[in-house]
Amino acid sequence: MASQGRNRLILREDIMSDDKVSSSRDPNTVLSNHRKLTREEKLALIQHAQEYAWKLLKKFYSEIFLHWSTAQKRNHYPSHVRRLSTEAPVGSLKKTFYNEAAKDVTRKCDEPAYLRLFVNENAESIEWTWHNGQGLAFTPEPIEFEPGLTATQAKINAIHNYDDHERQRISSYNIQRIICATRRILVKWAAGGSKNPAKFDPEDMVRNPPTCTCIRPCPFYGHRVLSDC
Repeated sequence: MASQGRNRLILREDIMSDDKVSSSRDPNTVLSNHRKLTREEKLALIQHAQEYAWKLLKKFYSEIFLHWSTAQKRNHYPSHVRRLSTEAPVGSLKKTFYNEAAKDVTRKCDEPAYLRLFVNENAESIEWTWHNGQGLAFTPEPIEFEPGLTATQAKINAIHNYDDHERQRISSYNIQRIICATRRILVKWAAGGSKNPAKFDPEDMVRNPPTCTCIRPCPFYGHRVLSDC
C-alpha cells in the first residue's frame, strides 16, 4: 500500500492505489490472504476496522480514568504476573485405581482426566503431567480420550492453550504499562495548562515492552524450543 509510517492513517486513496487486489472471485473460493479480496471488499474492511478503532479508543479513555484523575499521586507501575502452568481436560479414566498400602481408592473410573503443561525455561523443555484434577498423576494409557482426541493431539492443544495464555498475560501487562505512562503524561499536561504544547517526553514513553515466550515447533525434538512471539 501507499501508506508510509505507522503514525499515518490508512485513507481511501491507499486502497484505491493498492495493486494487491483481486478483480473477481468465484463463489466458495478459499480466502487465505488479503490479495484475494477485491478493492470494494478492502474498502468495506477499512470502514469495519474504523468502528472497532473508535470502540477501542473509548475503552482506552475509560481505562485511563478508571478510579483515577490527575489530582491523585497514585500511579503504580504494573507488577509482573508470574507465568503459570496450564491444564486442559482430555477425557476420563477407564478403570479404578487402588492404593494397596492405604487400602483406599485413589483414582475412580470415569473420573475426569487432565493434561498439565509446565515450561522449564532453564532446560528449554516442556514438563507434562496427566492427572485427575486433585494432583494424582498417572500415565496416559488408562485414559479414555474425548472423541477425536489422541495423546499427541492433546499435547498439541495444550501447547496452543499455553501460548494463548502467555500472549494474554504479556498483553495485559503491556496495556497496564501504556496506561501508567499515559497518566504520567496527563499529569504534566494538567500542570502546564492547555496553552502549553501537548508533547511527549522520552522518559514517559513505553520502551522495550516484554514479549511472549511461546512454544515453537522444533524439527528434531518436537515442540520444545522457546521463542519470542
